[in-house]
Amino acid sequence: MSEKRQFTAGERFMIFSGVPMIGVVAVASGQDFIERITSQRAGPYVSIGLIIFCFAMSMTLSNLLPRRFVIPIGIIGWVLAVSFLLWYAWFGPGAFGHHTL
Repeated sequence: MSEKRQFTAGERFMIFSGVPMIGVVAVASGQDFIERITSQRAGPYVSIGLIIFCFAMSMTLSNLLPRRFVIPIGIIGWVLAVSFLLWYAWFGPGAFGHHTL
């Protein structure tokens, strides 16, 4: 019963997808900042583009990292993403140092 569990490529990426979730949480919490920089009409498109960029970079990074680092980095990413999301939910829009007008 001491067999080592082997993860498939899909399972490894599902765990590693915690890394781009940090970017998704950052984009979601900074939506007002993004809209102030671009415009109110272009803000959603820029946000979607940033989220797609985060996932594309994570797919590239997951292929470049050694297999033994993918799962620990992914778990750390999920923990950080959930922590940031809960912090933002509990303390509101000014939780990360920027305030809405």
